[in-house]
Amino acid sequence: APYVAPRTPIQDLLAGIWANVLGVERVGADDNFFDLGGHSLTAMQVASRIEDALRTRLPLRLVFERPTVAGLAQAVEGNLQANPPPPLVRASREHALPLSFAQQRLWFLDQLDPGGSSYNCAGALRLLGDLDCAALQRSFTVIVERHEALRTIFREGPHGAEQLVLPAGEFALELREACSEAEAVHLASEHARRPFDLRTGPLIRASVIRLGQRDHILLLSLHHIASDGWSLALLFRELAVVYRSIGAGTVAALTPLPIQYADYAVWQRGWLQGEVVNHQLAYWAHQLRHAPELSTLPADRPRPTGGAYRGARRLIQLDPLLSREVHAFSRCEGATVFMTLLAAFQALVFRHTGQPDLVVGAPIAGRNRRELEGLIGFFVNTLALRCDFSGDPSSRQLLARVRDTVLGAYTHQDVSFEQIVGELRPERTLSHTPLFQLMFDYLDASVQAPDFLGLATSPLEVDSGTAKFDLTLVLGDTPQGLSGSIEYATDLFDPDSIDRLARHFEVLLAAMVRHPELRLSQLPLMDAGERRQILGAWAGTGAGGDGVLVPQRFEDCARRWPDRIAVVAGDQQVTYG
Repeated sequence: APYVAPRTPIQDLLAGIWANVLGVERVGADDNFFDLGGHSLTAMQVASRIEDALRTRLPLRLVFERPTVAGLAQAVEGNLQANPPPPLVRASREHALPLSFAQQRLWFLDQLDPGGSSYNCAGALRLLGDLDCAALQRSFTVIVERHEALRTIFREGPHGAEQLVLPAGEFALELREACSEAEAVHLASEHARRPFDLRTGPLIRASVIRLGQRDHILLLSLHHIASDGWSLALLFRELAVVYRSIGAGTVAALTPLPIQYADYAVWQRGWLQGEVVNHQLAYWAHQLRHAPELSTLPADRPRPTGGAYRGARRLIQLDPLLSREVHAFSRCEGATVFMTLLAAFQALVFRHTGQPDLVVGAPIAGRNRRELEGLIGFFVNTLALRCDFSGDPSSRQLLARVRDTVLGAYTHQDVSFEQIVGELRPERTLSHTPLFQLMFDYLDASVQAPDFLGLATSPLEVDSGTAKFDLTLVLGDTPQGLSGSIEYATDLFDPDSIDRLARHFEVLLAAMVRHPELRLSQLPLMDAGERRQILGAWAGTGAGGDGVLVPQRFEDCARRWPDRIAVVAGDQQVTYG
């Protein structure tokens, strides 16, 4: 039999951590983390648990560069870094509680545009079966008492904005009736758009729409200052646990929370200063130096000068075969599916703009400490990911560049987007977000529908009718393959333009993973139908001409009608003369 070296204590520690995070029974020394189902988020969870166990900082890049237990153990032993962040402990409530850096930005935006709904987080569940509304209302009361962030309000104090945690009380669950699916959709949209008042609260509301005796829709809305996508899924999951326990007459099996969100805000303010924050800000200042501040993605209308956009969504469902090819290609290239899809999205923008240097935003959970995984609150951070298309790279070369950029961003994710904006000081305007206007998000495939006792549940999409950015592409794994949506600003784009972008994305992605050696300029954008339309149906439809070019025609107009209006831009008018 071949000789098998005994595992070291570090290898045993890592194998146990991997098994716990990935939900597998056994991990061998040479098993690949990503082949076992690992991805960016679980890699961060592994890194945080290693830091807890060894009281040291672990560069997240090592999990990607050494994806086996044996390889990572060797790297950990040679790369142990001292001075980990201080422990997260409960802060004193005797003094005013500060806002986290992320909360500070939303408070500032709310001062500029009070009563807006752009930063509402909304979710909905279809509940089929005998729903006990009284038990559901009691469940919400338990959850709001458990998480201070859900009963926190914000005010201007003598030293700046403060958060104030209110005493727990009975939760008010709204009950509504709907006569049809269309009316239920309208009520859901209205529920999601209704604004919150940060000064008075509450910053959470829930409604049950009754469509039939055994058919209900649960609507949930929170302000982003108290929640994020992870929080929304966590809330639904804990709500189901409490609802089941009430139905069974038992105590809900929820792990006690050692800290609350306000404790995190105090900890963040205390840790992210001095050398720690200067080191991370220096990275981002170098990474984003001279980056373009505005996307040149062609729009159908000029950019409005006001604040939040009106928005709409266009659903996307990728071919199941292509979805499998994306996963296989990512594994072969040592990248995550997120990195591959991000590279394809950035390549799509590059092909539509010719802009060789662009920045795309991507959210990151911001929960790189174990104590934060069970909290409801605003932890999500936004990474500004810059991509260089110089030299017309191949798909494989582009993915390597994107992978390097993403790993660098993960390593320096502790500093908030708000601090980076403050450091770089880009021109601020209500007409667009700073640093980037395009977003990409990849959803965790492990999120399951919550299990309410005796009820069949399924998630529902809620259209808030708003868009925080010019365009946001969201994709995630489903049993049918990669699917998601494009959220876009209807002030800028028409539905036909978004349909065309969606088709181009799928064609380009397929070409990138099937022909990774080809340069981006060689890859197709149009499918067969669009090519036939342009080269066939539209061929030969020109009106002909006399050979006179546009500049000559313009000069002729200027001579004949110098006082006529030639160009209108907003309130400005320019004559031919």
